[in-house]
Amino acid sequence: MKKIIYCISDGKIGHLRQSEGLAKALQKLRPHDYDVQILPKFSLWQWLKSLGQCAKKIEANSLVVGAGHRTHFSLLYYKWKYAAKSIVIMKPSLPKVWFDYCIVPKHDGLPERDNVLVTEGAMNALSLMDATKEDQTLVLIGGPSFACEWKNTHVYQELSARISLKNDDKKIILSTSRRTPQDFIVNLPKDILDKSEIIDFQVVDESWLPKQLLKSKEAWVTAESISMIYESLSAGCLVKIIDVTGLKGKIAQNLNHLIEAHKVNSDDNHFERLNESGRIAQKLLASGIMND
Repeated sequence: MKKIIYCISDGKIGHLRQSEGLAKALQKLRPHDYDVQILPKFSLWQWLKSLGQCAKKIEANSLVVGAGHRTHFSLLYYKWKYAAKSIVIMKPSLPKVWFDYCIVPKHDGLPERDNVLVTEGAMNALSLMDATKEDQTLVLIGGPSFACEWKNTHVYQELSARISLKNDDKKIILSTSRRTPQDFIVNLPKDILDKSEIIDFQVVDESWLPKQLLKSKEAWVTAESISMIYESLSAGCLVKIIDVTGLKGKIAQNLNHLIEAHKVNSDDNHFERLNESGRIAQKLLASGIMND
């Protein structure tokens, strides 16, 4: 009988992609042993208010995985009620010893020891998928963030300069994201509009971006969009950074590390595709967490 890996979702697609990436990596390593299901998160207040009815019944001794602080209570509840093994992704706001494993990105500054595993950025399922590359460049636009001083005009200048250096007619697809200002597309300069196919993220479904990353040889990503940078690396894209003003904090440090390691802004086409979900899955299996 297969064991179930339950991904606890807080409703944020980026968090779910990390949980699913790890779950699917475990499933890929042992396809006959595991199935993956998604469950909604619930808070302590929701659990009390519903007299426990908001919590789903799960199989005993299974595995629960969740990314983000709002999944913490659900993970701990299933660990207590059903003896599930709990894996929290991202640095927890509760004591680390309460979880079986904490999987945290390197920029959080935690050392790898005991029940802490450190990743090179955010995990995802893209690294597990086949990539068939075409001669196209995918441009991913983020938006205002605590990590930068976003200015549309500056991003336009960066894009125009980069596009002017392209001496071929290879396809360029420019996509916005949920943080992109509403007036970004409206005010795009003509030289960018003439050379690019423009995609508003609101008119495509969630499968569009992974598909495009897997078929794009290059990805240009705004500097504050660190998750999209790691997704592009996981999809095997040659990644170039679009500069934004005032980049600071952990994201700036993380990006500098990637630049110094020649993982972004490099012209070397012979690079190793990032596969953090697969690497962490192998470590977890080696630890025996799934053997009980």
